Amino acid sequence: MLHKDSIKRTVNKNQRRLKTSDMDKKKLNFFERDKKNNKRTQYTFPPCAVLKPIIKGYMIMGCEQGIDVEILPRTSVSINYILNGNISLKQDDGGTINLPKATAFGIARKTQCFTFSDHTTLLVAIVKDGAASTLIKKPIHKLFEQFVDLNELFSDEQICFLDSQLKEQKSDEGIVQTLESFFLSVVDFIPIDAMIEEALLQIRKKNGVISINTLADELHVSKDVFEKKFRRLVGTTPKHYANIVRFRNLIHKPHLDENLTDMGLDAGYYDQSHFIREFKSFTGKPPSKFF
Repeated sequence: MLHKDSIKRTVNKNQRRLKTSDMDKKKLNFFERDKKNNKRTQYTFPPCAVLKPIIKGYMIMGCEQGIDVEILPRTSVSINYILNGNISLKQDDGGTINLPKATAFGIARKTQCFTFSDHTTLLVAIVKDGAASTLIKKPIHKLFEQFVDLNELFSDEQICFLDSQLKEQKSDEGIVQTLESFFLSVVDFIPIDAMIEEALLQIRKKNGVISINTLADELHVSKDVFEKKFRRLVGTTPKHYANIVRFRNLIHKPHLDENLTDMGLDAGYYDQSHFIREFKSFTGKPPSKFF
C-alpha cells in the first residue's frame, strides 16, 4: 500500500526553492556542460529531514527550446522523471535512444550526452553515494553506466500511482513532495554499511588518491570481500569510484595558468601521459580541449 499522506516540513516554499547557482554546485549540479548554451531554468530542492541520509537533493530543469547537455562522470545514482517533452541519450556508435519517462541512472565513468526536445521538463533525485540500495532492491552495480526503467525496479501499481500523482501537481514544490512520498513508501531505513561508509569517507577525504589495498587493510577486511561488497552497495569498484572522485576534484578546482603536467601531478596522476589518457577516457577529449 502506498504512503499517500502529505510530508510535514519545517521550511516554506520560498525557502525550499533555490536556483542552482545558490546551492553547492559541486554537490548538486547534475547537467554540468550545456553544448548549445540555450536558455533553461534549473532549480534545486533539499530533501526533507527524514530522507536526508539517503537523498542529496532534487533538481527540476526545463527548457523551451531544445538543448544538448552533458553529464560528466559521477559517483551518484539518480532517479529521473520526464515530466514533459522527450530526452534522448547519445550512444557510443553515434546513434541516439529515447529515454523512458521514469528511469534510474547508475554511476558512470564516462561523459554522457543528452538532447532535450523543445518544452521538456525533467525531475531528478540525486541519491547519496552508497545509499541507493535503500531504495532499489537490485545490486547497484547492475546500473553501472546504464539506465533502467523504473517499471523494472518497482511494481506497476507503484509507478502508476506516482505518475497519476505527479500529473496532479501544479507547482515544483508539489512535484518534489510527491516524489518524496513515493520514496517514503518504498525505502528501507537501514543504516549504510559501516565499512562502506568509512571507505567512502576516506576516498573522498583523500580526493580519490588512495591505495585500495591499503584501504582494505585499514578496514581490516580482505580486498576481495571489500571490493565485492563495495561494488554491490555503491555501484562500481572502489578503484573506479576513487578515479571518478579524483577526476571530479580536478575539474572543480580553479587552475588559473597551470600547465597540464602540474595540473595532473597536483591531482595525483603519476605523469602527464597517465593524466591525459585517463582524462580522455572520462570526457572523450584531452584536457587541453576541455578547460
